[in-house]
Amino acid sequence: MRTRILQHILAALAVLTVIAAQAADRLKDTYQILSGGVLRQFDVATDELQRTRPTGEQWTMQIPAQPNAEAVRQHAEQLQATLGDQVELVLYEKGSPRNEFTRRVSTKKVFVRLARGTNAQALAQSLGAVSLGELSYAPGCFIFQVNQPGAMLTLAERLQQQPGVEFVEPLLAARTILHYTPNDTYFGNQWHLRNTGQNGGTPGVDVAVSSVWDLYDGTGTKMHGNGITIGILDTGVQIAHPDLAPNVDLALSWDYVDGNNDPSPNPTWSGAGHGTCVAGLSAARGDNNLGVCGVAYESRLAGLRLPIGVYTDPDSVAAAFARGNNLIQVKNNSWGYIPFYAASAPETNALANGVLTGRGGLGTIYVFAAGNGAQNGWDANSHTLANSRFVIQVGAVNDRGDKTFYSEPGASLLVAAPGSDYYIAPIGITTTDMLGNNGYNYSGTLGDLSDVDYTQLFNGTSAAAPIVSGVIALMLQANPSLTWRDVQEILIRSATMNSPSDPDWVAHSAGFRFHPKFGAGLVNAERAVSLAQSWANLGPETNVFIAQSGLTLPIPDNNVAGVGIAFDFDTSYPTLRVEHVEVTVNITHPRRGDLVITLTSPGGMQSRLAELRTDNAANYNWTFMTTRHWGESSRGIWSLQVADRAAGQTGTVTACTVRIYGTGAGASTSPSLPAWGDNSVGQLATPTGVTNVVAISAGTTHSLALNADGKVVAWGN
Repeated sequence: MRTRILQHILAALAVLTVIAAQAADRLKDTYQILSGGVLRQFDVATDELQRTRPTGEQWTMQIPAQPNAEAVRQHAEQLQATLGDQVELVLYEKGSPRNEFTRRVSTKKVFVRLARGTNAQALAQSLGAVSLGELSYAPGCFIFQVNQPGAMLTLAERLQQQPGVEFVEPLLAARTILHYTPNDTYFGNQWHLRNTGQNGGTPGVDVAVSSVWDLYDGTGTKMHGNGITIGILDTGVQIAHPDLAPNVDLALSWDYVDGNNDPSPNPTWSGAGHGTCVAGLSAARGDNNLGVCGVAYESRLAGLRLPIGVYTDPDSVAAAFARGNNLIQVKNNSWGYIPFYAASAPETNALANGVLTGRGGLGTIYVFAAGNGAQNGWDANSHTLANSRFVIQVGAVNDRGDKTFYSEPGASLLVAAPGSDYYIAPIGITTTDMLGNNGYNYSGTLGDLSDVDYTQLFNGTSAAAPIVSGVIALMLQANPSLTWRDVQEILIRSATMNSPSDPDWVAHSAGFRFHPKFGAGLVNAERAVSLAQSWANLGPETNVFIAQSGLTLPIPDNNVAGVGIAFDFDTSYPTLRVEHVEVTVNITHPRRGDLVITLTSPGGMQSRLAELRTDNAANYNWTFMTTRHWGESSRGIWSLQVADRAAGQTGTVTACTVRIYGTGAGASTSPSLPAWGDNSVGQLATPTGVTNVVAISAGTTHSLALNADGKVVAWGN
């Protein structure tokens, strides 16, 4: 009797053991996996599987949605048995968007590290797996393999409970990207696309775009049937050039000189080939066994010919800013006005309207060259339109990552891109040129290519800007929902810190690094596109400002300390996560080049708005803009210092305004950066006898009021 009872108990225990084992092998919906040294949570997709044929061909299959992960596993087993192909589970990290870059695929393999003396083969066999042997590159470590889809997840969990097991990681497959090499004749010359150290350059000083081309080349957006369109506002685009013709969109092009839709330049103009060179850098047709490759080499091109290089009608510029803004996503401007020219009302209105209404309200992206006058003491912040917050202003670096001698520095710079040092072969920028002897390259040109339809001597911030325009086209192809502000933040976050030993790199209280010569750094297409794919858009823009008028603040002559003016954004103001800051100053001084103007945030980050330079013109009535405080908090005292750094003349500050744009604190869903460095600074007291005129504007701005000089004086909804 006792024997029979014992047998029943043992049988029941055996059943319970089987049930327990089956329960242990039942797939869970979510797993915690140590990946990249971080414990992450992954959800098993219930409507996708990964299928691989014996030939190696693989793709993600959509399947009818299953109720749970275990049902997905059973479905995968049936498919694998029926099809004879390998079928794997698909996982996504919890909280991440679902796309090809966030997708992970089970591999049937588990990495395990065992304590000395543990029998790997016996352990694997006891758990229904096979040991593939000790790894030569990791002594004491093994790969265990199973046969069924998803079984590696349960195997990993069971291994963690076994004696002698020190570390376990189920191996998930992730998508890799080929570094695509187009077959264009002069691609090897285009160091700005792939710098391998050719001609003495520094390897890696490029825009890191070749790894993007496997997925994005400028085509594929829903906003235009033939892909992203880049407008080239310039001297003209030669539509007959065989490396440009396949990409030109005549319906969107326009000649504002001759009044027709043929934007080809007049070859008798000085610099007529400029626009053709610029267009090639953004979107020369790539991989066509011909010439050169553009950054976004299958983007469409809209030539918008302007009378650049001569006296330019501002109404034509405004019309080009406004043309086709729901179809032309990016507009490149490799030109600029002379320093401290005040833009006209049509230009400023058209620029603002394009940003506020273009691309269905997401904003047309305007890219401007920073300017080539650094050797003359010019500053990027002295160029109207180009220093607008609505604009991405681009400086230039050479093939070693250093600033070119001509590229203008300034707090308004957003990023830098390859330019080149002037006319130095073969380290200039290689691009399309006007056909025959009409462009920069003509028969007998010293140091240029033998094919006169191309040049390797293009240069300047004129070259840097269209390279960035091409990168933005790839970003918008990856995510056409980005707003104009999102594009700017992504470029800041993804930029490479070129010339890292330069002491002028400074990081502020929110962790972003900036340099007065490079902005956030060298544009990086690979990082920018990767961020764009899963980007959570910034919240609605708002702004706060303090205007101080009726001032009579003397500026001490030849005095480093100068005069300080405080702007206290205290608790009576909304706290913003800062994006752009505009500073408008009215200063009387007979020689404004003597003045150094600096804005300092509550966190201690400085923006040098004006430098000491040779400029004998009188007075400042100017709005400066800075991107250097992006990500900081607006709360606290912002200080403006005006110092006269040369003897002989004195002046007075009569009015100044600080306006801060951004989102409400905490409104951004994008990840924050760690703080880098200590940027604390003492506070300045508000000068006595000064009246603060305070205004707060919230929400998306739709209308503008401008004075006779084209300056914005009011904003409305």
